[in-house]
Amino acid sequence: MKFLEEIVEIILQKYAGTSDTVTIVFPNRRAGLFFQKYLAARIAKPMWSPTIVSIEDFIKNLSPLKSADKLELIFELYQVFSKLNKSEENFDRFFYWGNIMLQDFDEVDNFLADPELLFKNLLHVKQMENSLDYLQEDQKELITAFWLSFGEKLSAHQKGFLGIWDNLYQTYTNFKIQLLEKGMAYSGMIYREVVDTMEKGQLNHGFERIIFAGFNALSRSEEKIISWFINENIAEIYWDADDHYLKDNKQEAGKFLREMKFGNAILRKSFRESYGNNFHQSDKKIEVISVASDIGQAQQASELLSTLNIPMDEQTAIVLPNNELLFPLLHALPSQVEKLNITMGYPLSSSLVFSFLDALIDLHLRGEGKTVYHFRSVLAILRHPLLSKERDEVVEKIAKEILDKNTIWVPKKKIPEGHDFLKQIFKDTKGDLSAYLLELIRYLAEQNEDEVEKEFYFQFYTLLNRLNEFIQRHNLKI
Repeated sequence: MKFLEEIVEIILQKYAGTSDTVTIVFPNRRAGLFFQKYLAARIAKPMWSPTIVSIEDFIKNLSPLKSADKLELIFELYQVFSKLNKSEENFDRFFYWGNIMLQDFDEVDNFLADPELLFKNLLHVKQMENSLDYLQEDQKELITAFWLSFGEKLSAHQKGFLGIWDNLYQTYTNFKIQLLEKGMAYSGMIYREVVDTMEKGQLNHGFERIIFAGFNALSRSEEKIISWFINENIAEIYWDADDHYLKDNKQEAGKFLREMKFGNAILRKSFRESYGNNFHQSDKKIEVISVASDIGQAQQASELLSTLNIPMDEQTAIVLPNNELLFPLLHALPSQVEKLNITMGYPLSSSLVFSFLDALIDLHLRGEGKTVYHFRSVLAILRHPLLSKERDEVVEKIAKEILDKNTIWVPKKKIPEGHDFLKQIFKDTKGDLSAYLLELIRYLAEQNEDEVEKEFYFQFYTLLNRLNEFIQRHNLKI
């Protein structure tokens, strides 16, 4: 029986007639969707469904703080950082570093690390070594080696880094104070706030019964929150485990479960004596096939689906090594695959639309205020694979002429204004690149019939609109 089907049986047998009082917390939303499917298939008559949420939504609902979007958070951090470090750096230059700092702050809070200790400098290395007992030896060595790489004589760059580092704890503290005043927070901050509220005995939650299901690795804050609810006799937890991984210390896949079983007195009681050993089923067949390239993996998967007697349903899963193989696989799938459930994301930065917009920005930044375009920028646009349908004799002629004559700078007057497509791309931005990009995205989306590419255009259009509104609201100069 599948793990989710086991949870269905628990609901039907243990909570028959009171299922509407139960909240089931899964690691992600996808598990909840499949649980509902199995529940619907199992029942013979209508019933009230349990409330189903992801762990992220569950914890965020326990806090009065509202999760803000990344752009807003980094701007708040920029204000605090600039004031503390007397920095005159522009927001767009700060954004990259601000994103890294925000991620670090998020992890510090999510894992309930001591921020004051963590942000100490090399003058306190020994004190840090004695206080980082919760870290593994290789992690301690990495932190110590980093700080000891700063010798007695510091370079200007190292001095600047230490100056920022010395202010990092104050930046972290002031940043959180500023967010609290506005009722805003980042994810880890909410998690820590919920844990603090629990430990003070002030948490108001309103849940009657909670089931945590399907978890493996937990952050320190998640572990504390789940343990608190279990200790209060409000919740129970069911692990999706297997003896092969759980009982064999050599199996890294069972590392986090073993930490929960042997390192947490509350969670230890929730583990069964045995979960069975599905890995060593006699009918299991594993075949390793050598493939020369990433794209070849997608082609091989398609060939296996076509030639082997594999059911084309939810019993068959294709697990990709990275999300950039998603589209090569979709294009390679055999025609008999009529329906499929995609449960992975695809980054905008890996799309053809992204590389095309990137080439457009490069074109206009290099040509802004000039009467010429750099040939590399022009060819990157004319030969871009996204625009294969837009190429005609005029486009090919311009590209061929640039290459044949080894032209370095292409005069703007060489771009024919009567050509609708080229006119939209090589028009004057009038100093407003965002407005130009928004207009061009609308134009390209209207000309495009591919639904996937249209979705990418829509997402970029939404992001640009959001950025424009943000810049105007805060009167920023980018």
